[in-house]
Amino acid sequence: MKINTEYGPASNLLIEQPGVPPSDIVYHVTQAPAYGYLELDPPLATTSNEIDRLGSGSDPGSVGWFDQAAINEERLHYVQAGGQNQTQDYFLLDVTNGILWIRGLQVNIIIVPEHIYLSSGDKN
Repeated sequence: MKINTEYGPASNLLIEQPGVPPSDIVYHVTQAPAYGYLELDPPLATTSNEIDRLGSGSDPGSVGWFDQAAINEERLHYVQAGGQNQTQDYFLLDVTNGILWIRGLQVNIIIVPEHIYLSSGDKN
């Protein structure tokens, strides 16, 4: 398996192996983000049984695993859910192709806040 370290929209998290489809490369979340959660959109053409099988993350923070296909299709999202003025977060992953494992990958997240909370006081 090869880890891609290039930067780009869908290539921030890319593990590939020749002859192995992206849906067979599975990421297991071993430590969830501290200031948010992962959300997984279902594929466009899915049945409710497939959504249950995929663990689509309908409950915040419930995404325990996802595959490379979800990343390639830009269906995996980080949602900030707390921590005012937090600018960083991370989560930990193990990844497998069904035979080999890469353990302890850390995914760092840079948070660009919509609002910055300030306080002020009278200095007299």
